[in-house]
Amino acid sequence: MDKTPLLSICIPTYNRAEMLEKTILSIVSDDIFLNTDLVEIIVSDNCSTDQTEEICLKYAAKFPEKFFYYKNSENIGGDANILKVLSYGKGRLLKLNNDYCIFLIGTISKILSIILENIDEKNVLFFSNSLNKHISRKKSFVCKTIDDFILKVGHRATWIGAFSVWKSDYENFEDISRCLELGLFQTDVLLRLLQSGRSVYVNNESLFECPFIKRGGYNPAKLFGENYITKILRTYQVEGLLSKKTLEKEKRRVLEETILPFLFDFDKRNEFNSSDFMKILKSIYGENLYFYCALVYAQAAKLVYPVSGPIKRMKNLIIWNLKLKFNQAVNNKNKVIKYTSKIESMEIKAKETELV
Repeated sequence: MDKTPLLSICIPTYNRAEMLEKTILSIVSDDIFLNTDLVEIIVSDNCSTDQTEEICLKYAAKFPEKFFYYKNSENIGGDANILKVLSYGKGRLLKLNNDYCIFLIGTISKILSIILENIDEKNVLFFSNSLNKHISRKKSFVCKTIDDFILKVGHRATWIGAFSVWKSDYENFEDISRCLELGLFQTDVLLRLLQSGRSVYVNNESLFECPFIKRGGYNPAKLFGENYITKILRTYQVEGLLSKKTLEKEKRRVLEETILPFLFDFDKRNEFNSSDFMKILKSIYGENLYFYCALVYAQAAKLVYPVSGPIKRMKNLIIWNLKLKFNQAVNNKNKVIKYTSKIESMEIKAKETELV
């Protein structure tokens, strides 16, 4: 009997042992992982110096047939490690997962259901984790063109936690790493699949709990402005696959929602590289009035931050605590739900499609 798993959860990691273990625990404690061969976990350790290896070897010993740990002999860079962890997966679907993204109760069941619903047509699967609620409140929607995908999903397509690729696509993809140096190979893969005529199924539900982590090590102006907007999206616009209107809308959206908030980080929570950011942004936004208005707004916000900052932090803390209590209440209620029938139905359907 073919024991090829339906899902490979591929986790690239570096020096986040505590967060990584919480993420692993949220997966291995799920009944479906424990009682079936439908899911495997792959961890690619980018030469961590903390307790990552010790933790992963513990789970590899406990689940030798569905937990696999690999450690690079040297740090090969975050993007190269992301591509490497995918290469280790044996599942029908290879799904990237950040080492800090904890699976909510029922998430594995939901992902497997989506896999089985889309496995015949091989729709590209994208798990936005409710990041697109401001655009669409639908639980799921399908994008058939690059223009529609960028309009509805936009720069959230750069988040690796939302990305997945069918194993068959991964193996047959020509030059899959061509945008690796841009730090956006996953975005390029999604758009190239759309260009080939494939549709993207976007799941817009909350499937993961992703606590705040300190970001850094890259220049937001270069990554999102120069690489994403200029080197990737503008190419598709020139080819007629992305309208100028959608490109301009996304161009403004990425500036206001990502680039400037990252660069003007008054709390100093992150460690971004801001070198030459004004030069880069002027080359992209120099002819747009809203760019200068946004800069003025950012400077004004900096002046009032000593007063507004503490108020905002207090508000966010209250909201976060309320959400935490709500999620705990929901999770406690869901703990009484038995997954037996779901497991059986999934295994039956998997057998019918000759996957198990």
